Amino acid sequence: MPKATTSLLARAFRTDEKRVLDDHERRSLGGTYARIRDGVVSYALRGPGDGDLVVLIHGYSAPSFVWEPLIAHLQPQGFATLTFDLFGHGFSDRPRVDYTRDLFARQVEELLHKLAHGRRLHLVGWSMGAMIAARFAADHPKRVASISMLSPSGLPIRMGVLGRTALIPGVGDVGQALIGGLGLRAAQLEFFEHADRHTAYMAEYERQLAYQGYRRAMLSALRRMKMDDFRDGYATVSRTGMPVDVRWAARDRATPVTNSELFQRLVPQARILQLPGLGHASFYERPEVVAPLLIRIIRDRGG
Repeated sequence: MPKATTSLLARAFRTDEKRVLDDHERRSLGGTYARIRDGVVSYALRGPGDGDLVVLIHGYSAPSFVWEPLIAHLQPQGFATLTFDLFGHGFSDRPRVDYTRDLFARQVEELLHKLAHGRRLHLVGWSMGAMIAARFAADHPKRVASISMLSPSGLPIRMGVLGRTALIPGVGDVGQALIGGLGLRAAQLEFFEHADRHTAYMAEYERQLAYQGYRRAMLSALRRMKMDDFRDGYATVSRTGMPVDVRWAARDRATPVTNSELFQRLVPQARILQLPGLGHASFYERPEVVAPLLIRIIRDRGG
């Protein structure tokens, strides 16, 4: 077994899911939290307290820390931003429910009702987060001033052996319990084209794996979100006539850029721009490239 794989496996068995994520633990972690119907949500609301709000929705497996390099470019421009951990991720609760599109749509709706009631929104969704952003935009088109997607999921993908095995009832549950942490860690390697950003990313990513329920939630989301087929959801957004902007990493191995052609057919009004030389986590790798593009979109749409 390769040394890197052995190290990942040893780390998974040594550190994964040894702690309970409760109110006492969150006090030691710090941060801000909101309680909604399905549980407690970890969030960060920054910038002016009124006016337009940029809401950034992360993808599968990696929580809201991924937005920090981008936030560092948005804040000096005066934008108000909201980032948060989807259920099952980061320091939000891992409720014992099916991790479906309905669950995440309800989470976004209730959190925004509590924290940003009546504010006009600019949605930014990455990967699976693009699906969630699209669902919210379709349900609440009058609240959404712009929607930007970064390498969106929801279209055909090539799944690896571990991913395909995880979908098999029983077999996938056992595999996730034994080596799920290894598979999830290894998948993060596929997000990057520039190794200089991967070390810092993984140091933050690892923190959530210490808390019980993470792998269970990831397995449920993998099975229930149907991340290879959100065609109907994107088509629904198209029918609203809402402007849609997509920035797709040209070297994305998780959500291949070849899907941009299908996306364009589903959402004819979408403005799609490829990001040369970047991988799935393009905005984390090179925020100085992605941030100006998003800032221009938000300002063009009235932000």
